Amino acid sequence: MAKYLNYKSVSIEQIVEELFDLSKLGAFSIPNFITIKAREELSNIINLSRYLFKKAERERGSVIQEVETLYFEITNKNLIPKYLKECADKLSIEYSEFYNKIAEKANFVKTFNSIGFHIYYKGSIGITPHQDFKADTNLISSFVIQGNAPFYVCSNRNKENSKQLETYPGTLILMRAARNEEEQNERPFHYLLGPMKEDRYSILLRNRKSKENINY
Repeated sequence: MAKYLNYKSVSIEQIVEELFDLSKLGAFSIPNFITIKAREELSNIINLSRYLFKKAERERGSVIQEVETLYFEITNKNLIPKYLKECADKLSIEYSEFYNKIAEKANFVKTFNSIGFHIYYKGSIGITPHQDFKADTNLISSFVIQGNAPFYVCSNRNKENSKQLETYPGTLILMRAARNEEEQNERPFHYLLGPMKEDRYSILLRNRKSKENINY
C-alpha cells in the first residue's frame, strides 16, 4: 500500500489556535493532506464496499441530510471485508502520530475510537447547518477522498458568519469538539451545500463517548 498522508510541514500550533481558541469558529482545513495514490486506493475500496452503506435518516431533528454511511462500530464485524479494514487500519495508524501531537498541545486524550465513511451521492442536497454530536469529544477529523462540494462553518443554524473552507479531494477538515461539558456550546455549526455534482466520499475519525443515544 502507498503512503497515505503528507503532513510534515503542517503547523500544530496554528491548528490548535484555530480550533481551541473559543473566540474563533473552530474549524480548519489542510489541503493536500492525503496523497493522490491513497485517494485512488481508498476511492476504489469504498466503491467495492458500497453495498454495506445505508442511507441515514433524511430528517433528524432540525437537520436535513442526504447521505449514505458506514460506521465500523455499529456494523457486524463479520460483514466488513478484509480489504476495507486493512485500509482503515492503515489510515488510523498513520494519522495517530499527527493526532497525538494535536492532543498533547490541546490537552486532550490521545485516542479515537470511531471510524465512519460518508457518501453524499450525486444529486444529494448535502446537509443543513448543524453541530456534530454531543457524544463526540475533543476533535473531529474528516478526510475528503473524492468529490468537491462547498463546505461552510458558521455561527448558528441561520448560517450567520458563514466561512467557506477548502474541501478539494485530499483535504483534511478538522473541527473542534467539546473537551469538557463547558465546551459543548462551542461546537462549530457547519454545512455541506448541495446539490452534489458528483459522489463525495469522506472518512471521519472521532473519539465518541457513547455509541448509543447519540444526540445533536
